Amino acid sequence: MGLATGRDLASCCRERLPRPVVRGLWAQAEAVAVATDLTEIAGGAVALKLLFGVPLPIGGVLTAVVAFALLAAERRRPPDDRRERRRSRRTAERWTRRLQPHGDGLR
Repeated sequence: MGLATGRDLASCCRERLPRPVVRGLWAQAEAVAVATDLTEIAGGAVALKLLFGVPLPIGGVLTAVVAFALLAAERRRPPDDRRERRRSRRTAERWTRRLQPHGDGLR
């Protein structure tokens, strides 16, 4: 849709649909975002339980803290060029490798 019209789906819906429908779509999108966030927290807690034996509630809290820290770091200084994005990605890769049990990546 973006290539054909140069606009995103939300803009086109807002322009062409009645206000109650647009509000319903907005509420649905918010519910999906919340469900996705909850799934991320639950998945992180299960992963920490399986990998390191961390209890599920503590794993959920740890996952939430890490997610908020990443959001805060991203908001503080958004990458504005390719080199900065690449550096941010490499930092994330290094932290991921440190969290792996053997630190040697997947084989």
